[in-house]
Amino acid sequence: EYLQAALFREDVAKGKDLWSPESSSPPVLSHSFSSRSFVGTPTTPALSAESCGSSYCDEFDESFLSGTVVLTIHEANHLPSAGFLKTNKYNPYVRIVVNGTKARRTSAVKNNQNPIWEETFDVELVGDIPSIHFHVKHRDSLQSESFGKLELPIQSFLHTPIQRRWYPLVMTTACDPKPVICLSAHYTCTSQTLYTSEVPYCAFPQRTACGLRLYADAHLDPEHPRPPVPTAEGTYRNLDLWNEMYTAIQDAKKFIYIAGWSVWTDLYMIREPVKCPSLGDLLKQKAAQGVCVRVLPWNDA
Repeated sequence: EYLQAALFREDVAKGKDLWSPESSSPPVLSHSFSSRSFVGTPTTPALSAESCGSSYCDEFDESFLSGTVVLTIHEANHLPSAGFLKTNKYNPYVRIVVNGTKARRTSAVKNNQNPIWEETFDVELVGDIPSIHFHVKHRDSLQSESFGKLELPIQSFLHTPIQRRWYPLVMTTACDPKPVICLSAHYTCTSQTLYTSEVPYCAFPQRTACGLRLYADAHLDPEHPRPPVPTAEGTYRNLDLWNEMYTAIQDAKKFIYIAGWSVWTDLYMIREPVKCPSLGDLLKQKAAQGVCVRVLPWNDA
């Protein structure tokens, strides 16, 4: 039994696909589960960087991890029935455990022995972490009970990503056919993300040639100009918020995006010498001209 487990870890570390649903019977293996503490915070899933196989990671000790693994739990086949588990309700789900600490979990699929999850999780790994554990559980009205486990060695995906690979589950009670689970794993070490200014896991990628303008004054009285202030880049130009904002909206040709806690549509940005349209009327005029107008208000109430 221990020899089987050792051979399993060795084959998985070499990247071998041990079994697929088309084969007759997967090997029955025994796994051990550690109880060390986990350091890391799961975040929004993403899969954009390359695997940790470049020269950036060669200088680091592989026994001490510092990076992020993107885990996708696709599906499972041949899970035991509700009658086999002696329960009235059968809602299987998968719990991800790292060094004895619960990291993430999938949703529960109701009454299905071949559940499909297709859920992706982003888990940070920091420290001595030999493997990641997957506990297949079922939830009833009172409690959750684990009936299958899988230990996935870190070395199996440290340098080469795993793409939709099937693994046999170690069951608490023998059943036939053998239950299996399909996983994908992709590891990215921290050194590959040290030299980027992009904020990860956002809805939109980082753009270039963008500008941010900060305003200190809502309005400047032309009859009382500010004194010139010399800077290293030349004389500082005082900014006039309302006039410049009105001009920017009035001259917009493609889109206008506004976001804030609230949007006051009755705001008059220019009042003298001639009272111009309010913000709401101005946005309606631009929308009628074919400009894409998007307003995102929110509040914390």
